[in-house]
Amino acid sequence: FSYSPPEGDVPHRQVQHVGQARMLWGNTQESTSVLAAVNYFHQHNGTVKEIGLCPLEAYGVPNELLPPGVDAETGLPLIGASPDAVVCFEDGRVEAIEVKNHAPFGEGGTTRKSRRPGKFVIRDPGPYQSIAPWHVPQIQLEMLCLGPKCVAANFMSCSATKGVTIQRIERNDAYIKKMLEFTHIFYRDFVKKGVPPPTDFAAALPGHKEFLEMTLHVAATSKVIAELSAREIQRSPHNKKLFLD
Repeated sequence: FSYSPPEGDVPHRQVQHVGQARMLWGNTQESTSVLAAVNYFHQHNGTVKEIGLCPLEAYGVPNELLPPGVDAETGLPLIGASPDAVVCFEDGRVEAIEVKNHAPFGEGGTTRKSRRPGKFVIRDPGPYQSIAPWHVPQIQLEMLCLGPKCVAANFMSCSATKGVTIQRIERNDAYIKKMLEFTHIFYRDFVKKGVPPPTDFAAALPGHKEFLEMTLHVAATSKVIAELSAREIQRSPHNKKLFLD
């Protein structure tokens, strides 16, 4: 990919706290990370494609994944997922791509007292070697919504200055079935009745603890399939500054 110089002045965005900076970083760097996926999977006979919202109704829920006694049309809400991209292989396999960009910005100052609002420093621990458990439901739902040919997902942990790891996690239908069971309960007991749910509504439900343990287990099954150095990541040569002041 050949970068072109930006046309005109690049608009600057002022932020007041590190959370805003991290959100902006994640949004603006997504295309760079998807480009890294394009370059990597091209070398492994894969074609990365853009994708938008994937409504579950396009494929439907296989009967074997429905909770007992639940009808997909009346017992579940409208469900969809939006991976950042997909990679397609010649044998018909489809795999989701989920990108997480880790902002390099931290609060300025070495102690709590020395920190000042709007002052930032660069802190880049590098890409992660594992998938955090809270990402598992999102990734498994993306695979479900992409249909039966989607058997895995590629989780890209993207740092600002220390490269990217690509972690592959396989589809787990037993986990997806349990996830849909709790979705059905939430939809039936709260959404359809218009009743606000209590905090941690599922804590007392049968199987909830086992579901949390299952989430930890599924996260631990991911495997790093690639470690890309910072030099292997294509970035625009026209603006390499992390700070503009």
